[in-house]
Parts: sequence; structure tokens; C-alpha cells
Amino acid sequence: MRRYWILVVLCLVTSLMSTASADRSDAMEYEAILEETSFESVDLWTEVGTPVEVWVEGIGNDTSSHPIDVYITTWDAYLMNHVCEEINWNEDNSFQPLYHKEELSPNELPFHFSWTPEIEDDYVLFFDNCDNNRDSDYYVDQSQIIIKYAVDDQTDEVAEGFLAVLGGSMLLCCGGPVCLLIVIIVAVVMLTRKKPPQNAMGYQAPGMMPVQQGMPAPQQAYQAPAPAPTPAPAPAPTQQYAPPAGGVIPPLGGQPPQGGQGGF
Repeated sequence: MRRYWILVVLCLVTSLMSTASADRSDAMEYEAILEETSFESVDLWTEVGTPVEVWVEGIGNDTSSHPIDVYITTWDAYLMNHVCEEINWNEDNSFQPLYHKEELSPNELPFHFSWTPEIEDDYVLFFDNCDNNRDSDYYVDQSQIIIKYAVDDQTDEVAEGFLAVLGGSMLLCCGGPVCLLIVIIVAVVMLTRKKPPQNAMGYQAPGMMPVQQGMPAPQQAYQAPAPAPTPAPAPAPTQQYAPPAGGVIPPLGGQPPQGGQGGF
């Protein structure tokens, strides 16, 4: 389970840390109609130190074509300082863009440029088809034209990061319970698995047979009680001495006395 979470985190971090590429295939394609005395703008997703790449590939239509002005500036300057009119009598040059390419003509296409933000801010790219308050802008012909361009900023990286987070969230929501179920099943199997017999040839109590797995333990064999000790033999009876007739007690050695019948 721990490896699963580590893998998800690594996938999310790898997706979020992807860097911008100047490859043309990574750019977002745009096509817009520039009305007379108007402009076309697009918000930029930027990161400090990461270049923004812009390609301008078409200006004009089948009937007319003329130069335009290209600018990159902050949103505050775009809203507060840029003035777009058919004839601007107040060209005070208060609008100072961070990047400008004025009088970009169709014979310069395809046109590519790169701009790198130095501070964190909200930026906007726009194409000017009017007389603004800069005395260096193009304003002679302001007729309607079509412009085709492409921008490679951090938009695709932000989208990929969002999809990675969304995919990771779905993986956690849907894949988490499945992995948890697998872990529970494995744990149950591990806990209920029969263990192999241990010390099968070890010491057994006297009179007991070795116990094998799956066999009931045998009962201890019956042992007859030890025989009672044999009693000692009784002593032989002592023979009682009977005196001979006449009351004469023979002397020791069994010889009768000499010289008489006996007596004292």
C-alpha cells in the first residue's frame, strides 16, 4: 500500500514539474477577425524566466491586407494607458508596452518572436488595428482583416497539471478502495494460513508417538502398576528339647555320666 501512494505522488509531481517547450507543435493556434478601428487580445499564462513564443502566420484576407501593431503589456497598462481611436489627437506616448512590433507587414511573414517575463504579473498579447496614443504606431489603413497566429506560453502546462491532479484524484477515489480490498484479502490469507510443524523430530514424552500435522494426538499407553515387594520368608520354627526319661539331663557332648544311674 505504501508503494502505491509513493507511485501516485511521483506521477503528480512529474506532471506538475514539466517545463515549457519552444516547439511549434506545443503552441495554441488562433484565428481572429480584426474589425476596423479595433484590436484582438489574448491572456498569457506566464512563469518568471520562461519565454513566451509567438508566431504570426497570416495578416489580411482575399481582398485586402495591411500592416498591424503587435504588443505585449501588463493588464493594468492595457486597460489604463492604451487608447484606440480612428484618429488619435492625443499621442502622449503614455502607453509603453513591454514588447512591441509596430507596422508588421504581410511580406514579413511568417514572423516569430520570443519574450521573457521578469516579474510575476498578469500579461496580455494584443494586435492593434487602430490609431493608438503612440506616435510610432501604424494607422494609415484600418480596414477589417483576418490574422492567424500561435502562442506557446504556460497554458498547455497548466492544463496538463490540472488533468494530472484530476486524474490523480480519480485514481485515489477509485483505485484506493480496490487496493485496500486487496490488502485486506492478503492479510486474511496470511493470518489464516496453516503453519508447518515445528520440531517434528524433537523430544517426545515417554510412551508418546510423534504427532504429525493433521492427526489427533495419541493418548498415553496404559502402564500396569509395579508388583508389590515379596515378603521376607518366615524364620524356621525352633525345636523344643525334650529331656530323657528318668529326669537325667545328659551332659554336654551327649555322654551319660559315669558310675551310676544319675542324680546327685
